[in-house]
Amino acid sequence: MKERRKRMKKLLTTAAVAASLTGVILAQTPPYIWYVEVSPETAQLYDGNPLVENTHYYNGQTWVPNDGVWDVRSLFGNGGTIWQNAASGQIDTNAPILRVPLSLQAPGEYTIYAYFWSDSSGWRAQAGLSLDTLTLYIHQAGLQEGLIQLGSNGPEGEHDHPELSSPEYLTEINGVPIYNTPSDQGLMVGEGNRRLLQATLGTLNITEPTTVYVYLGPDPNQQDSNERTWLDGVGYMYVPEPSTWAILILAGLTGIGLLRRNRR
Repeated sequence: MKERRKRMKKLLTTAAVAASLTGVILAQTPPYIWYVEVSPETAQLYDGNPLVENTHYYNGQTWVPNDGVWDVRSLFGNGGTIWQNAASGQIDTNAPILRVPLSLQAPGEYTIYAYFWSDSSGWRAQAGLSLDTLTLYIHQAGLQEGLIQLGSNGPEGEHDHPELSSPEYLTEINGVPIYNTPSDQGLMVGEGNRRLLQATLGTLNITEPTTVYVYLGPDPNQQDSNERTWLDGVGYMYVPEPSTWAILILAGLTGIGLLRRNRR
């Protein structure tokens, strides 16, 4: 009887350790969202040529309508900068289309996102996975399909943006953790009277390493300052293919076998 209890105790200990091992493996596995800030280092012109300061973008505000230059404004957004097509009270329908390359390495499913800001009016951004498939995403009551507001609303809905005394952050979206954010507090989604919006551009099934391009631009038919663009970043949600999960489960089961063998 004593020997039987000893064997049972050993078996339970082995199972507990193996379960812990499997849990650790799965807990550190995707899905996750990977954020990439728009910057002169990460972005290019739509044709792949490098961005040239004072030709394609300007650090600060030009205050010149239709100058075809992005204003890179500091002290706003994630990473401390946003890209606006026009200053307050101005219009610029000529700011060039940008593209941001995303290097996708592991096999699996990738959902691609674009992130831009809006106050309580109708700020907007063009975004897509090719120049031919750009969609104009607009902050307005009853957000269009594929667009969600991440920052909090007031009681009146999407157009109610109470002034925030301090920035609002998220560390996950719908239960999926966000990584590579400039702040260790997470992704900034609310600042002042502005809120961050997430546009879903499409889902891709990747079987081998590839580079995907996210194209971003202003409204080419902008009519007033309430229709301007504040770009912040792009990103993707990665979900591994089923075979990857099978490998992880197999690793956990192998761990159980090894533990049992070592405890004999």
